[in-house]
Amino acid sequence: MSSNTKRFLLSILIALILTVCVATFWSLLTSYRLRNAPESHPSDRLASIQGWKIHRSNGNTTVYQGSIESFSIERVKLGPFAIGPLRVARLQKVVIDFYLEGLLSNAEPAKHSSKSSNAQPVKDLSTISPPDPHKISAAAPAKPPSMMESFRIDTLEGPFADIQNGLFYRGRTTRIVEITGVCLNLWAGEKRVFRISSDHARIDRQTRDIVFIGHASLDAAENGSIVSHRITWVRKTSLFRIKDPFILTKADETKEGRELETDYQLKTISYHIKG
Repeated sequence: MSSNTKRFLLSILIALILTVCVATFWSLLTSYRLRNAPESHPSDRLASIQGWKIHRSNGNTTVYQGSIESFSIERVKLGPFAIGPLRVARLQKVVIDFYLEGLLSNAEPAKHSSKSSNAQPVKDLSTISPPDPHKISAAAPAKPPSMMESFRIDTLEGPFADIQNGLFYRGRTTRIVEITGVCLNLWAGEKRVFRISSDHARIDRQTRDIVFIGHASLDAAENGSIVSHRITWVRKTSLFRIKDPFILTKADETKEGRELETDYQLKTISYHIKG
């Protein structure tokens, strides 16, 4: 047998061994992930709570109330190890009811709380500029917040802060939020005017958008409803964006398409419809 033939056979043997090793490693890794993904080890948890309820009111008016089956702060895993400074907040079965009357009453004092500025509220405290003394006396009375202004993505900051405060955990590195089973409702009196729900949800680390994933459903009562795999609540605009196939139902009309963007009342819709 020539030397070239021996090298060729040796190369094939080495390739087969490497293929078997890689396949075996991948199979073991996949099995490990499936076996360990659903639950975290207790030692990974920095704080946790079960059966947590939240409630916020303004006087005798309820602003929001909710329930969380479980909530925990855990170390972020890198492979099988939980190391590093990053933390992940995991929530199970979250239901939060917001009440329009309470949101309106809660927003009103915030608009009048500053006697020295007529500037619009800003989200980032670093962008606040000193008031112009020449404009203070000429400031027009603030208009009461509208229904659209009262329910925005920022509305969720109150409940999330209440949940985290309930854990007595003050870590600044909790940048990942994962939710399993979520339903958000908005009520006007006894009538539910909005609901969004999904199997899972997460907060994008970069944009802080909220992404609802898996059987995502947005219901705006008589204004219609949308069903899709993924619905994103965009922080910058407080609009809902869909880039997956969706089914939109308004009155007796049903449309299918993708790349839809709308407000939570389904009054202003931008989309591309198939056919």
